[in-house]
Amino acid sequence: MKLNKNIFIPHRWLDLKGLRRIFVFFFYIPFLIFLYSAFQWTYLFFVPPPESYSAPVQQIWAAAAVQSLLLMVLLAAVIAVFKTLESVSRQTAEK
Repeated sequence: MKLNKNIFIPHRWLDLKGLRRIFVFFFYIPFLIFLYSAFQWTYLFFVPPPESYSAPVQQIWAAAAVQSLLLMVLLAAVIAVFKTLESVSRQTAEK
């Protein structure tokens, strides 16, 4: 019995649609982090100064919001690439 050396590559287990669904799931994790950190960051603007956090804490919440937003953009690009590859492979299979 000949063992295929490419059998352990994960994209062989799932098709492109399955990989796209996994990355859509991963997209919602930074989305929730973005919502929480953006809420906390804007909340700090409405809290009176004696009760508010320090400026570094505000910067941390802003950085968390920006980083999660950038990760969401990156994952959205990966999802778009998978969707395009799936449509191209479907069109070539039909021909």
